[in-house]
Amino acid sequence: MNQPLWSVYGLINSTIKIYFIIWWDKIRNASLPLNNPLRSETKGRGKVVIQILVLECMDQTKPNLMRTFQRVAWVWGLVLLVATSALAEGDKKPAKATAAEGIEFTDAAWAAVVKKAKAEKKIIFLDAYASWCGPCKLLQKNVFTRPDVGELFNKNFVNVKVDMEKGEGPQLSRMFPLEAYPTLFFIDPNGKVLKKVIGYQSPETLISIGKSLVTNQ
Repeated sequence: MNQPLWSVYGLINSTIKIYFIIWWDKIRNASLPLNNPLRSETKGRGKVVIQILVLECMDQTKPNLMRTFQRVAWVWGLVLLVATSALAEGDKKPAKATAAEGIEFTDAAWAAVVKKAKAEKKIIFLDAYASWCGPCKLLQKNVFTRPDVGELFNKNFVNVKVDMEKGEGPQLSRMFPLEAYPTLFFIDPNGKVLKKVIGYQSPETLISIGKSLVTNQ
């Protein structure tokens, strides 16, 4: 028999012996008169025997029980680790694909935008907006973030957003006059405005405009 099972067997066997001695001690005490000196002696002897059996049982089984406990704890620890890892993997959310989520606007200066457009032979798409403009925010939230819009514009245009009241904005507004916000400019690499669209545009309309310009380029 292996050690852990043998230890458990020894513990059960010793426990049975202890209960038997307690039962036998009670029977003997019940059969003796109260003033019989053997009564207290038997009672005391029973306590001593019980204590010895308990200590012996603990000494014999402690190492094996400790090893068994360590094994069980190790196995359960491994199970909990695997379960926790699986839950963590399940809770992870897939990362958003930035390239396919919508239009990618460059933060480069206007001179760099023009240089890039010339090198790649692409039309510049300029979103001329203001920070306080409501329709401008709707364009950014509902149109520019569309994957189908982003697919067309990222492939065929150099896209740039400019706050026309800050930074290079006032200078660009003199180059490309504004009537309202937002204004969407389609500009060739030489600075010629190919198309100017004022106001909020639906995704379908913006895609249609973009395709027409790419076709005629």
